[in-house]
Amino acid sequence: MRSMILLLALAAAAMAVAPARADDEGQADLDQATEAKLNAKTLTDLDEVIRLTESALKKGLSEGNAQFANGLLSSTLVQRGGIRAALTARTHPTNPRFPEFRQAAIDDLERAVKIDPKQAQAWLFIAQLNHLPGGDPKRGVAALEEALKAAADDPELKARVLFTRATLAEGDEKKLADLNEAVRLAPGDAAIVRTRGLLKANMGKPEEALADLNKAIELDSDDGPTYEAKAIVLARLKRFDEALATLQKLQELQPDSIEPLVQMARVHVAKDDLKAALAQIEEAKRKDPSNVALYLLQATLEEEPARKLAALDEAVKLSPRNVQVLRARAVLRADQEKYDEALADLDKAIEQQPKDMLNYEAKAAVLIKAKRAADAVAVADRMVEIDSSPDVRRFRAGVLAEADRFDEAVETLRRMFEESSEDLISGLALAQLYHQKKKITPAIAAYSAVLGRQGDLLPALRGRGDAYLNIGKHAEAIADYEKALKVNPRDSGVLNNLAWVLCTSPIDKLRDGRRAIKLATDACEITDYKAPHILSTLGAAYAETGDFESAKKWVKKGLELADEKEKEALAKELAHYERNEPVREMLNEEAEAAPEKKPDAKPDAEPKEKSSGDPPAAEQPQT
Repeated sequence: MRSMILLLALAAAAMAVAPARADDEGQADLDQATEAKLNAKTLTDLDEVIRLTESALKKGLSEGNAQFANGLLSSTLVQRGGIRAALTARTHPTNPRFPEFRQAAIDDLERAVKIDPKQAQAWLFIAQLNHLPGGDPKRGVAALEEALKAAADDPELKARVLFTRATLAEGDEKKLADLNEAVRLAPGDAAIVRTRGLLKANMGKPEEALADLNKAIELDSDDGPTYEAKAIVLARLKRFDEALATLQKLQELQPDSIEPLVQMARVHVAKDDLKAALAQIEEAKRKDPSNVALYLLQATLEEEPARKLAALDEAVKLSPRNVQVLRARAVLRADQEKYDEALADLDKAIEQQPKDMLNYEAKAAVLIKAKRAADAVAVADRMVEIDSSPDVRRFRAGVLAEADRFDEAVETLRRMFEESSEDLISGLALAQLYHQKKKITPAIAAYSAVLGRQGDLLPALRGRGDAYLNIGKHAEAIADYEKALKVNPRDSGVLNNLAWVLCTSPIDKLRDGRRAIKLATDACEITDYKAPHILSTLGAAYAETGDFESAKKWVKKGLELADEKEKEALAKELAHYERNEPVREMLNEEAEAAPEKKPDAKPDAEPKEKSSGDPPAAEQPQT
């Protein structure tokens, strides 16, 4: 509106001047351009404004009229460039015309800022366009800085520039700094406030996130994504009833959408109420009975295999060529030992997407499960023929290991690790493979080689700590767990295993029962007190301090949640506490030995939480 008022004022001033002189031959064109701009409604209209203005400038104008004409040209270029930018944003990057649309917008905007560098909106469009696929990010960054300068006297526009920079920035703290300033400048902008709330939620600041999301709802009470975000944050805080109420409001705003129902189902899952979750999925299916994703979700929630299979069968009927559905049904059929049917599904999936490695991975896994190891290796060989990337080669090594071709698997991973100084994943996979096969000494050597390249790699620190604990090298295990906690203080597995060795080591100087209680409690909180082996560790920690009543309480809680295999170990621990005796981990300095267990030793010499049993290629290090 301000630009339109300015345009009218300039037009009036231009019309009030004396009749055209020789140097004002373009006046007629300028008058037509001014009128055309006031009435412009389409891109074609703007094209005509630009043509007339350029004609006026070419024919010649007085100094004052030339200044007005340049302003008119610049503002029209920004307007046309903005429309073209919006068209570009709505066009998928794979569309053949996408580069054409973007370049046309950039050409307009770059011409505009060349005429008038103070066009903040133009700089902002240039930045956004250059951050789209195929753009020039460096030019985009520079354009944002120019936009900030040009918008210095326009708080709302400056806030939008900061908002854009925040969405493009790397690092949460940088994003937050820009969003904080943007909110200060434009406290009534719901999108900016909402975005800051989402960022705070991802930064682990749920209460601050809720404050922002509630404010965003005050500013725009009909914005569905804000309610959805608020519900997600409330669910993370375990305020499930409030989350469900928020989603109910979202459903009122979007009565034809199934998304609120799906989100409600997820909240019910978090509440351990699968019956209610399935009821929400059924309601969603009534609204959208042909939605394949709903049947897939239902299959993950159903507890009875027959009902799982029925949901997946329906999904296949709805979408018989859907690769994800076929894979899901194949996995379920394999679990039910229906291997031929599972392989038939996977062959169909491969026929649909012959280069999708997930299909081949699933087929190899089913063949291993069916004890057809040679066929599984053949599938892995085929994968390497299609895609010889490191991920695929590592997967093949895992299949070789499952096929009892251990030496070949080791050699593959060893060679990959040695060939590339940056390939930490293969070194980690090698260490895990040794570890899974209980070859602890070479596992420790492989973990150490990886740590020699990156000393703070969490999976390697955790893995080597577990390996040391396997052979009774408790001081070394503690040292690695301590380093791992510095990398991630919230890793429940590291917290648990460090707590375990601190309260069960037979080496008196290593034990610290009170710290073990703190570590185990943290691990229990992270896992919602639902992991039996961590509850067992908390019990052992209390026993180390002499509080056998608390020890019994937590082990009994673990027994309530444990499966049959876990119950046997926990029952033996409980027997210790009934006798007012702490548990002691065995101490074994021989790497591959399996000595007799001491009378008061824990029944299993391995750590309470073991490394993954997946093929080594499955775990990716956090670099």
